[in-house]
Amino acid sequence: MIALTSKDKLLLSHCLFAAGILCTINLTNRVMAAYGVPKPIHNRKRKRLEQINAKLTENYHQSLRQFVRRTKGLAHYKLGKELGAGTTAIVMQATTNESKHNTHEDKENIDLQIRPTLQVNVCREVAIKVLNKQMSPSAICRNEIDILRRCSEHSHPNIIRLVDHKETINHIMIISQRFGTESMQGRLQRVGRVDERVARHLFLQLGTALKFLHGTLNVVHRDVKPANLLLENDGRLCRLKLCDLGSAAELQQTEGSSTNYKNSRDYDTTSKFPCGAVCGCVGTIAYAAPEVWSGEPYDHTVDWYSAGLVLCKLLAGLDAQPFATPVNMDSRSVREVCFDSCFAETKQVSSDATILIRWLLQQQPEHRPSGAEVMNSKWLKI
Repeated sequence: MIALTSKDKLLLSHCLFAAGILCTINLTNRVMAAYGVPKPIHNRKRKRLEQINAKLTENYHQSLRQFVRRTKGLAHYKLGKELGAGTTAIVMQATTNESKHNTHEDKENIDLQIRPTLQVNVCREVAIKVLNKQMSPSAICRNEIDILRRCSEHSHPNIIRLVDHKETINHIMIISQRFGTESMQGRLQRVGRVDERVARHLFLQLGTALKFLHGTLNVVHRDVKPANLLLENDGRLCRLKLCDLGSAAELQQTEGSSTNYKNSRDYDTTSKFPCGAVCGCVGTIAYAAPEVWSGEPYDHTVDWYSAGLVLCKLLAGLDAQPFATPVNMDSRSVREVCFDSCFAETKQVSSDATILIRWLLQQQPEHRPSGAEVMNSKWLKI
């Protein structure tokens, strides 16, 4: 038997400790791979990737700004400031004085059987959403135009109205009603949380818009969040309009099993989803329901889950969890943090409001309220 000196023992213990760490890392990587969790990126590498992505996004936005300034298809619009920029589009403010559409055609224009739905003089102030077809496929843009057109035919007071749309070889421009002075996101950044009376008034308008989309058009919005809710002062209270239907989809009936879903279970959407279902990971992760990111089919209930998180934000403010933390958290932790952190400290929130939010944020879709149940809830009836 070999006798070990104290120095040898110390070296051996260090080696065993290092081996244990390597085994733990290897086991962790295997578990993450088994569950489909990507390996963590080093902070320096992540920062570099974020810088590259920000640069590419800014270059893309700049190309859209150059296009919208030089295109002749918008000659009868007077362009104003930029209202916002997203991943795939920018939105410009504009005004018009003409009662007829400009007859001059853009040299890039091609006939794709897309026609104006309303005269441009319906709205003097408009918002022009500009998209590049390479980033936003034409089918998705036309779907948004079609849903906006159907909403405009009903003139719903809480959904933005389509005014016009134009298409060139490389770009699509969706011209809609200009409404409000800021979004709910901007309002909360400026004033923080709102009192329960104002939150009830705003949520009632949001619920009315969602109930119309779900019940009349059989459409699910899939991106309900404060940035997509426009506000305009109307005396002491605010009027609200839902905008940005780029992620919206009409529910489809599919009988029998489907091989397009992530899970191996068979789905009969006729029985499980009487109004139909859709599938796809779209929207904003911080406001998405669990089933949106699971690969399973879903229906209108995902919008009510998102509406519950919007109501959380109204009553708790931007600085409350989970909105002050990174958004790469699952929906379960979002719900737990909402109640454990934010509402435990916010004493002004009534029990009726908390009950409604807990109901909206149920993990299982079948446990969430329907549109009629939301609108008839005790908190909204006060």
